[in-house]
Amino acid sequence: MIRKAIWFLIMLTTGVNNPGICEQLPDPHYYNLNYRMLASIEPPGKSLEEINIEVSRAQRQRDVKGLHNLLISKGKYFVNSQQLDEALITINSAYVNSLEQSLEHQILEASTLLSKIHLAKDLRIESLDYLHKGLSLSEQLRDSAMISWYLPVTVQVELETGNIGRAMEYALKSKAYFEQNHDTLRLIYSLLQLSAIHNQLGNITTSQRCIDITKSLLASQKCKSSDYANAHIIVAQAELFILEDKLEEAKLCCDSALEILRPLDEIKALRLEAKIAEILSKKKLYAQAESLLKRTLAQQQTIGDYTGQAYGYLCLANLQKSNSQFAKASTNYKHSLSIASNAGLTDIVRQAYKGMSQVNNMVGNIVSAYTNISHYTRITDSLFNAQKISEANKLEEQATHRKHLEEIHFKNIELERSKELIGQQKRWQILLVITIGLFIAIIALAVREYLHKRRANDLLIAQKNEVEKQKKLSDRKTRHFTESLNYAQRMQKAILMSSHSLPNLFPESFTILIPKDIVSGDFYWIQEKGDSVLFALADCTGHGVPGALMSVIGAYSLNKVVNDQSINSPGDVLYHVNTLFEQHLKQRDPNEIFDGMDIALCCFNPKTKELKYSGANLPLYICRANEQPQPTSTTIAKGKTHSLYSVRPTKQPIGSFYENKAFVNHSISLLEGDIIYLFTDGFADQFGGPERRKFKSLQLYRLILSLTELPLAEQKTTLEETFNQWKGNLTQVDDVGFLGVKI
Repeated sequence: MIRKAIWFLIMLTTGVNNPGICEQLPDPHYYNLNYRMLASIEPPGKSLEEINIEVSRAQRQRDVKGLHNLLISKGKYFVNSQQLDEALITINSAYVNSLEQSLEHQILEASTLLSKIHLAKDLRIESLDYLHKGLSLSEQLRDSAMISWYLPVTVQVELETGNIGRAMEYALKSKAYFEQNHDTLRLIYSLLQLSAIHNQLGNITTSQRCIDITKSLLASQKCKSSDYANAHIIVAQAELFILEDKLEEAKLCCDSALEILRPLDEIKALRLEAKIAEILSKKKLYAQAESLLKRTLAQQQTIGDYTGQAYGYLCLANLQKSNSQFAKASTNYKHSLSIASNAGLTDIVRQAYKGMSQVNNMVGNIVSAYTNISHYTRITDSLFNAQKISEANKLEEQATHRKHLEEIHFKNIELERSKELIGQQKRWQILLVITIGLFIAIIALAVREYLHKRRANDLLIAQKNEVEKQKKLSDRKTRHFTESLNYAQRMQKAILMSSHSLPNLFPESFTILIPKDIVSGDFYWIQEKGDSVLFALADCTGHGVPGALMSVIGAYSLNKVVNDQSINSPGDVLYHVNTLFEQHLKQRDPNEIFDGMDIALCCFNPKTKELKYSGANLPLYICRANEQPQPTSTTIAKGKTHSLYSVRPTKQPIGSFYENKAFVNHSISLLEGDIIYLFTDGFADQFGGPERRKFKSLQLYRLILSLTELPLAEQKTTLEETFNQWKGNLTQVDDVGFLGVKI
């Protein structure tokens, strides 16, 4: 029933103790598992606009380490402006970038920041992955400062999330490390953590021994500022006094520690006030305890201390339960349970379930009491690895016993009534027998119906539990699959990173890529070669992961042909890419599923404004003013001021190994103001609208002509909005790729 001393332990900074020299005590917020932890993250000293400009420059120059440092600076900017979600996204990008380049020091820096931000958002369980990776990497790098930070924080998070075994493992590791490095103050902290763990395991003697050692170690220090450490040792001693029911001694300890903590650490001081209220409640000073708890909770809500609120609501509910205020107690148990569940505070969740069970039992709600004590038993078993707790069985036996007594009492009443009827006059005997027979039949039917309903309810409960179990399993698998797709998306973006240079080569241009399944089979590619710029849009077979893999092969093949073989002619490039596909995919059997891609490849000379194009099943579209000469003979749509022309591709996909014919080159002289469009079939094939039909190519041509007077940035926005509005709530049928360049 007691929240362990881990909330109140001393938080110590880095450094190694030199014999005879006083160790410096830490910033009280250095290890705080809340938003105060972010106070140690210094602002970058630059504006967001300046950082973004430098990020773009580093990406163009492919400066991996410089890009990492800039992304970290951008993340710190978001942290200091309280935009924690944006900070997570940005620093996670730096983390992925470092992983791909195996930059160990940068990975460690990103892991530390991600750990702190997750803890500041009370996402303890999510922080554990980064804590474990960061601790392992800091040990590999022998970074004593980071090891000194990671070890105690990992112990604290493991303990608060209910992983007692792992908390004990890391606490012993922490104790050994600080002993070896003669780091006395951190050794005191590790011993206090071990004391808290032994408290939870019920090892009172061992817990007291740890506290006695910390007192001896602290006495050897010559710091006048050691009051902060001493306060937490006093609190740990108070925890043991509470377990031993020495309430007066516990109260004196807490009051003494509170005087020290109040000016140093507001969060811990408020949590200690909640502990004092718990002691007052045990002494049956309910009014005084309730007033203190309500005042403390109000202050914790103001500063956003969710851990303190979860514990405070638990104490308030325990008090109201002891004072027979069952409705209020039930409400506050639910508040505590909700906050603790979101913050990953397993022990408070466990205690809240137990308190709710006791309240339910006291008001006669046996079914809810049984459900809540079952949750408490399951969590307790997982926390302490003990035998099955018998409280749930006792409640079930109690409910069965009450029902049995009621049935016996009911049958006794009927038996007495039957005896009275038997003693009546003989002329009533036939009527009496009929009445008794009917009555017994009714009872039998009622009992039968009751048993049938009970069996049906038991079956429904079992089925519901199984469905919930399967749903959780399905949700877990879905989450893991989605995480894998998101990681694949980051990998695909990293591989196709050259696409980000399009605005630098064509100031007025846009690209749209809307994947069907997170990762895309559509991709765009651009490469600058001498005086010309080659750019392409491709639609690979399939979508999702298969399409993404094909896009990687396509981008690799384009880079190899253009860069390694120095081929610039679009038709020749496509021919050699087709040959590379044949070598990579080795599809010979006509019965196999065809793997390949449709692509439109252009080579543009900005000086002469000559555009060379070759396509594999993917046309080129040119939008030109009506008063200008036609660029091609094929007009597919005509508007008031502009017309849309197309250049037909070669009717052969990349990956056609049965008739590898040449891809036709087309040369077009472009004029200033012409707009080049390349797009895949995903937009036109999308079902939607009021009649749930395809968008179709003709409607897309008309849409393009209606946008010709707009800047390309607004065209992009309009195209995206039109697609999303047309699709509505329907499923996207294919990846959508769109590229526009204005000459």
